[in-house]
Amino acid sequence: MSTLIQLLECKSPDGADKIACYIPNGPIQISDKPKFTYRGIMVDTARNFISMERLQEIVQTMAAVKLNVLHLHLVDTASWPVEIEAMPELA
Repeated sequence: MSTLIQLLECKSPDGADKIACYIPNGPIQISDKPKFTYRGIMVDTARNFISMERLQEIVQTMAAVKLNVLHLHLVDTASWPVEIEAMPELA
């Protein structure tokens, strides 16, 4: 869906308040693959409070711009004080 949205050409007809968007006519070949193995961002939740709603917005925005890795910086200590029941070996 993101690729199709990127194909849209939008313009405003002369004197019109509305914008018309369309996919150009003619054959279109899509070859979409990442230049690098991952495309992502790091979110520092150890030093800055970020709400779950904001994290969900970040994930949705990442999908819109085709980012595929979210790195969460959870703690600043050398130990791992976060316990996850599904992955006890992390602690």
